[in-house]
This record gives sequence, C-alpha cells and structure tokens, in this order.
Amino acid sequence: MHAYDLMNIPPRLCSLLWRRLSRRLACELPPLKPTRVWLWQGQQGFALYPPPHCPGASLLRQRVATSTEAAMSLPRAEEGPESQDVSLDALLSIRHQRLVRHVKAVSGDHRRHVLAYCRQYEAGESIHEIARRVCYPPYLLARMLVEVLCKVETRTKVTELMRAPHLIANHRLRREVMHCIAVDIDFSPGADRVSRSIGLDYERELQLRLRALAVPFEDEAMLRARGLPKTPDVRLSVPLGVVDACGKHHVVNWIDSKALYGTRETFEGEVLPQVTRYVNRFGPGCVVFWFGFCPGVQELLSAQECHVVVIDDFPPPVEKLVFLNGDVLETM
Repeated sequence: MHAYDLMNIPPRLCSLLWRRLSRRLACELPPLKPTRVWLWQGQQGFALYPPPHCPGASLLRQRVATSTEAAMSLPRAEEGPESQDVSLDALLSIRHQRLVRHVKAVSGDHRRHVLAYCRQYEAGESIHEIARRVCYPPYLLARMLVEVLCKVETRTKVTELMRAPHLIANHRLRREVMHCIAVDIDFSPGADRVSRSIGLDYERELQLRLRALAVPFEDEAMLRARGLPKTPDVRLSVPLGVVDACGKHHVVNWIDSKALYGTRETFEGEVLPQVTRYVNRFGPGCVVFWFGFCPGVQELLSAQECHVVVIDDFPPPVEKLVFLNGDVLETM
C-alpha cells in the first residue's frame, strides 16, 4: 500500500458528485452523519495513513469511507486538540488543504531529483509508478518530466502541452501524460475546473440569498467594471449588522464567499492577507466559510482585531439582521 493511495481520494470532486448524485446513490450509500474529527497543528496529514480495505464497494463509497476512517484514526494531540463535528464537505476540504501543504513542502526536493526520475522513466518505469513510489501527484510529476524531456524553456509552453497532450510528439510520453491527467483528481486541469465550479456555485448562492432578503449589493463583476482591481465577492450598498458565533454584533460593508473549511493555517496564510486588502479599501467585512471553521480562526481574529467577522452560513442563525438605519431584515 502506497501513501499516495489516500491522496487519490477526490476532495471536491467527491463532494460535487455526492450532492448531484444523491438520489442515484440513495439505495447504495447510507447517509453520512457529521463525524467527530480531532484537528491539530502538526506536520502530519491524511496522506500518511493508508486507506482501509473495502472489498466490493463502489469507487465513490470506498473513497468516502477512506476519508472518514482516516480522520477517525488520527491520534489525539497532546497539545490540547480542537474537536468539533464536521460534514463530509468539511472533511474533504481539510484533507485537500493538508495535501496542498504537503505538496508545497516537498516540491523543491522532487524538482532537484527530476533528472533521476527521467532516467527511471527512460529505463521503462511509468510516470504514474514513479509518482506512487515517491508519494507525489502524478500530474505534477508528469509536468516536470515534460519540461525536461521535451526541452521546453518556458512554463507557458509546458502548460500548453499539459492542457493539450496530443501536441507531445513522443508517443509513449503522450500516452503516459494523458494517463496521469486522468488519474490525478487533485491537481489536474479537470480538478481545477471542478474547484472553480464549486466556488462559483456558492458565490451565486450567496447572491440569491441576499436578493431574497432584498439587500442591495454589487457583485464582483460590477465592481471590476468600475475599475476596482481587488474586490470581494459582494460589496453591500448599505452596511449591514451581523452577529458572529460569539454573539457579538458587527457592521460589515462586504461579504466574501469561501467554499472550504476554515482551518487556522489556511486562514492565516491565505485568507487573512486577502481580506486585509478588502478592509483597507472598503472597511470591515464578513467571510462565509460554507463548510465551517475551527475555533482557532475566531481566536486569531479576536487577538489581531482584523475588523473581519467569520460565519459558516448566510444569513447567520440569528433572529434578524439589521441595517444601520434601524430597518430589520427577517431571516429566511
């Protein structure tokens, strides 16, 4: 069993299929209840744990069971871990974030060994086999080998060949690159399209809920048409008062949608620098983590006074939202 076997669990693709094929799979897959998962700040991730053996199970069921069992098998940290119930979407989002951090940490080492990988490929070993052996995504390893074997000088040309592998002259290399694209559902172009599609779906959902509440706003396209380069998903035409998870009231001028689970690492390293620019331009705002967020995010915001409130649904589960002029919006 290879460590990368667990990396092959489809993160957001599985979530998308779960939602869209729920009726078709109802007779085969029992509904999954939120699973209690222990989270910690260490270097380990789901990729270090082999998946359980699921004979006779469908591919989707095996991958969902793998993700759930892997989470339940994680040891409790001695530093005092955070425990909370998470959904399937949140579980897959956590796994994907940890996988991305793992890949970023080891990419430099693999790039330094790319010539050795080329020699192994020329000796007859397939790119997919090399990727499984070194625990690295097949698509990213194939991209490195294409750059060297095809003697490509620019990253733009490499991207062009990976998006259109039929342009690769070598028959064997072309066939193996297409195979790596097909089996890698974490970093391939198809996985990127699924991720963007899910993000756009939740942005549209936010806009639909705002319209249902008769809240005036400008979306990202309208803001960019006005020449604004850095824009949130929604800028409110009238400031709105919302209540966070701690029961505190906040006045927000914009809302940003995040179709992921908000871990402290992701929020501090990626989301916070982005929303800080929004705060500097538009004032305080709100971030919606549709799959939930860990308590460490709220603690970080309280310590730094970032003028950003985080919620896991919109409208938030409160009795009412309030405009600054005192008008009350009854929630749905």
